[in-house]
Amino acid sequence: MTLRPSQRRRKRRPGRADSRPQWRATSRRMNCPMTRPTCNVALLSLLGLKNPLQAWAYAVMYRDQAPKAAREAEEIITKAEEQLRRTHGQLSLRVVPPNADVYLDQVNHGARLKGRVVWVIPGLHTLIAEAAGHEQAEVQVTVQQGTKSEVAVVLRPKAALLRVESKTPKVSVVVDGALVGAAPAERTLIPGKHVLRAEAPGYKPFEQEVTLGPGEQLVVHADLVEAGAVRSLAGKSATTRLTAQQIAGWTLVGTGAALAVTGSVLFTLAARDNKAAGDLDLTDFKTLDAYNEEYDSLIAKRDRKAIASYVTWGVGGAAVLTGVVLLLVRP
Repeated sequence: MTLRPSQRRRKRRPGRADSRPQWRATSRRMNCPMTRPTCNVALLSLLGLKNPLQAWAYAVMYRDQAPKAAREAEEIITKAEEQLRRTHGQLSLRVVPPNADVYLDQVNHGARLKGRVVWVIPGLHTLIAEAAGHEQAEVQVTVQQGTKSEVAVVLRPKAALLRVESKTPKVSVVVDGALVGAAPAERTLIPGKHVLRAEAPGYKPFEQEVTLGPGEQLVVHADLVEAGAVRSLAGKSATTRLTAQQIAGWTLVGTGAALAVTGSVLFTLAARDNKAAGDLDLTDFKTLDAYNEEYDSLIAKRDRKAIASYVTWGVGGAAVLTGVVLLLVRP
């Protein structure tokens, strides 16, 4: 008799009968499906007692991904940590700025190590942190077995360079209230806002606020103006403003007067239409409807012209008033 494939007895591999029931029982207790790779690897690593470090890492990941199974994941983490304390030590790292890349023993971990605890082999380890616009920092840390070492690394921003040049002779450069020297002058500054001031005898002081970024090199040309030339230009400017104000005032007065005349003309035409409507004679029309139509037309024309005259008078009066104010008030 030939057995069907489903009736054939499959040959078990060595060790499969011992590990598989334990694996299934633990999976059911953790409510962990066999298809979840994270949970599978963590349990296999823990049950086999071959790689507690990998079991701890995957259990932490599983705890973060499945909050409902946090208690079961904590059990794996606790058991793995008991074994890791016998052979490893803990390292906790905090880096500023948060976007810095971290190298642990020449291996780039990016931003994954910051704010987390990792298990490392006891001994001397090298931490290197670097970020754009900041100086690189290197720290040597010794981790002991079964202990936790905390390391804080603060990266310093790269210094900025400010250079001041001037064509004016004998210019003294002052930055943030401190004398730098005669132009051309350079000063290394921390990134941020700074106040630059340049002075020379007989010239108006030059002052400017500059913002420097990390590693930036900025050149400022501080060309000073003679004090006498400044006073002359100021007087000329005042005279120009006074003349322009007078011209604007007379222009507004003239425009207002023209609008007033236009309003008077419109009002006269409106009065003429009103008189024409009153002089209509019913006997001159064949029907009453024709009389009413002509009367309504004249009244509508009268109203439109009257409203236009009122608006024109108002705008003209405002223009005249504004022009008078400009003529009377001195700058």
